[in-house]
Amino acid sequence: MIYMLINEVFYCSKVCKKYVCSQLNEGTCIDSQEDSDQYALQKCDGPNQFCPFMNLSNNNQVQCISRDGYHPRSFPGGECTSDSECVAGNCQLGLCYGSRLNEECGII
Repeated sequence: MIYMLINEVFYCSKVCKKYVCSQLNEGTCIDSQEDSDQYALQKCDGPNQFCPFMNLSNNNQVQCISRDGYHPRSFPGGECTSDSECVAGNCQLGLCYGSRLNEECGII
């Protein structure tokens, strides 16, 4: 049991990154350096911008974008009118739900 716990802590320290507030280039909200063990975060400017954090897998930097014409997907518990508006693709009675037990997890 102790071996499994030590192994898990060691593995997580190699894989999991830390999140820290930072001063980044204007318009950048997330920066992940390959040789670093952390994500640098910065708030987007203005109330009409947001950080599309799900784009991080495609790049080491994520740029702030305008909310105009963009409908981000909601997490479980968020409001929705169709499955396409939910991260897990499951809208029921106006609320997003997560994946079901034994269902494959992933962003659609």
